[in-house]
Amino acid sequence: MDSSFRRLVAALALTALSTVCVAVPGSGAARAEAGDRGTLRSQSAQTGSAGLFAGLARGTGTADARMSAAVDAPVHAQQWALERVQFARAWAVTRGRGVVVALLDSGVDASAADLRGRVLQGATFTGAGYVHHLGQADGLGHGTHVAGIVAASPATARGVSGGAPEATVLPVKVLGDDGSGWGSDVADGLVWAVDHGADVVNMSLGSSSPSEALRRAVLYAQAHGVLVVAASGNTGPDGYWEYPSTYPDVLTVGATDPGDRAAPFSTTGPFVDVSAPGESILSTVPRSISATGLARMSGTSMSAPWVAAAAALVLAASPGLSGTQVAARLQETAEDLGAPGPDDQFGAGLVDPARAVGATDVPLPPRLPAPSGLAVHALADRSVGLTWEPVEGAGSYEVLAQGLPLNLSVEDGGDPVYGLHGSSAHFPSFPHGVPVPLQVVAVDGRGLWSSPSATLQALVAAAPVAGPTALRGASPHSGTVVVGWTAPRAPDVVGYAVLRDGEVHDVVEPEVRRYVDLPDVLGAPVDGRAYSYRVVTLTAEGESDPSAAVLVRPYASWLTSAPSLVLTARGTAVRVAWSRPVRRQRGWRVFLDGALLEQLPVGATHLDVAVRGTHRVTVVRFRSAADQGPRSTATLRH
Repeated sequence: MDSSFRRLVAALALTALSTVCVAVPGSGAARAEAGDRGTLRSQSAQTGSAGLFAGLARGTGTADARMSAAVDAPVHAQQWALERVQFARAWAVTRGRGVVVALLDSGVDASAADLRGRVLQGATFTGAGYVHHLGQADGLGHGTHVAGIVAASPATARGVSGGAPEATVLPVKVLGDDGSGWGSDVADGLVWAVDHGADVVNMSLGSSSPSEALRRAVLYAQAHGVLVVAASGNTGPDGYWEYPSTYPDVLTVGATDPGDRAAPFSTTGPFVDVSAPGESILSTVPRSISATGLARMSGTSMSAPWVAAAAALVLAASPGLSGTQVAARLQETAEDLGAPGPDDQFGAGLVDPARAVGATDVPLPPRLPAPSGLAVHALADRSVGLTWEPVEGAGSYEVLAQGLPLNLSVEDGGDPVYGLHGSSAHFPSFPHGVPVPLQVVAVDGRGLWSSPSATLQALVAAAPVAGPTALRGASPHSGTVVVGWTAPRAPDVVGYAVLRDGEVHDVVEPEVRRYVDLPDVLGAPVDGRAYSYRVVTLTAEGESDPSAAVLVRPYASWLTSAPSLVLTARGTAVRVAWSRPVRRQRGWRVFLDGALLEQLPVGATHLDVAVRGTHRVTVVRFRSAADQGPRSTATLRH
């Protein structure tokens, strides 16, 4: 086995961005030829924070080589991507009937209301051994979201539409419920899809390591006239390149935002062929993830299926075209963005399915003008008030800082003064004494942005109080971190904000000088990893700058081995059984979908769980509330 292939863990935000986050454990198949095993990840990005601008920057999703998965009615009005790309104009010619789009992903929940009748029986290539059937289970939600972008057809007034609502999807499950899988499995899944009727294949996944087996599978698809569409990746304009997006035989897709800019997470390079919307995309997910069956995600994972849907429309309108010819048609008819001609950010430009199928007689609606008259209304500790002239036709506004949206919208028709505060309670977005470039965009009823206003530099005054000093930290036993500090000389201190790895972890009373970190077991610090802690002084007048950091490595639990789980169907329930206890263990805690289900004594060896559908079950050894042992997680289906 080639040790150069790294296994990366995927983190998926729904959306990651409607702020539902899914994180699941790793798994992998044992079989792969040398050089063909590594980690792939799904290409969906997660909202995060970086530097001093909490909430402004976006993190990236990760996946073999091991590969991983880069409501208010009417819902259709929230699908800004459909409006911007104008799929409805192409639907006057075709809606994709008769075309099969294979999704190499985490599976597809065929019971999703807006996908009923659109999902074929596919195949599963994950888990212990190969199960060549169905592929119609999705514990991650990523594949179901991608499927909705391709072929959803609204079942109710609150449903969503895909780009090719009469196409069918062929689910090929090559990623586990942790969002990762083996490159050899993806290669086998691609060949299987070609052999079982796929006209277009979408791969919203990627790895930093190449796979010869996957490369051969892509060539196999091309030789059989099948178009392979791939997400460019979520490593940003300066990030590393990934596979299969860099293979010359795939149609590689970058992501755009509602302002026709390259999304900040979108991987760029000469391999980008076309672009499509990828930020805050509303689509289908299993109801086990969202009660409404809908969620927003961002990433090039969401861009690629718009292009796969456009390819389905082209094939439905011109059935004799090969995959290579469809790719050429989509690039030739794309709307040029950025610098004139093809470029590394957008490729040939924004995909235009209407032009690609010859429906060019319907004009695009005009964009709103950029807001004008941006001015500072007030400056206070860590906050800025802005005013601007209203834009006729705007339903809301978005404020940008350093070119990135703050994800705080302003409804039109009220007070135009907009107070910008921190993305976390009691903690700042803006640093003291640093100019912050701010802009405003107007948003119309379709969700499309105007051009940004002129830039205004806002400067927040110096901190009103000194920050804590002399931080020290320790971890006396498992699950506990103690952080101490020297308090500033200030009479009006109302508390202290404790940050862990740059995020506000807790706010403590002013008399506290020692902070004890006792998170619940599923959110506990990972043994062996060092965490960075900082402290901020909170006063009635505002907050101090963060203190210097102290690194603390959590105490490694004496409970060193995770229990091994065995799931067995028993009538209407599923029996969850685990290994025998270790010395000095006090008992077991069983979690279902992250919530504590039951705490059992040390002698217990199993628990019967009466549930239906797909759920995550976690079993944890424990000694005390502060000394949690390692955990094992499995997917329970019944």
